[in-house]
Amino acid sequence: MLKNRNALFCLVLASSVVLSDLALSDEAGQAISEEDLKLYQSGINPGEVFAQEVGGALFHRPMGISNKFCASCHSEEKLKKAVGSYPKYEPKLNTVISLQQRIQMCQKLNQGVDKPFQIRL
Repeated sequence: MLKNRNALFCLVLASSVVLSDLALSDEAGQAISEEDLKLYQSGINPGEVFAQEVGGALFHRPMGISNKFCASCHSEEKLKKAVGSYPKYEPKLNTVISLQQRIQMCQKLNQGVDKPFQIRL
């Protein structure tokens, strides 16, 4: 078992060295910008900053033929708790759905959005 742990540790260490080299790359298409790298180094996840800025704006923007915004039906506190429960089983659909699917369903059914936006990860 100890050999497997050492091998795993070496693999993780080697991966982090490769990733850190990519992170500092000056070539086109580099893995991470200098600005984002500085955020990471200070303990801030740039993805979370983007999600809060863009998602927060969308949460309060009227959409669809109903002209409703997400915050008109959902409190931010309730959403913070609900987000962690996805993916989850939806009995009405008899299937498991993701958070992305739930948002799109809500947009279509409650806001009257013709083409719900796609969340790209």
